Amino acid sequence: MLLYTDVPIESVLAGINEPREDYLEMEWQGIRFLVEPVGDNEGKIVQMMSTDPQDYLNPCYMPGSMVRYTPHFEGM
Repeated sequence: MLLYTDVPIESVLAGINEPREDYLEMEWQGIRFLVEPVGDNEGKIVQMMSTDPQDYLNPCYMPGSMVRYTPHFEGM
């Protein structure tokens, strides 16, 4: 893959070796998502995992959109 840009390579690759936050896999409105937690029961959509092409046309599901979720605790 080639990347044509006038941005210095140091800026393009900044943070590539830093560990990422743990993502949550969740289901929202019948669709699976990877979500990055950003607050109490709130997260930012990172990736949608759907096989329906129509889902990708919905602006509510685009990466960066905020969603609210209920944490799931196992055991006790």
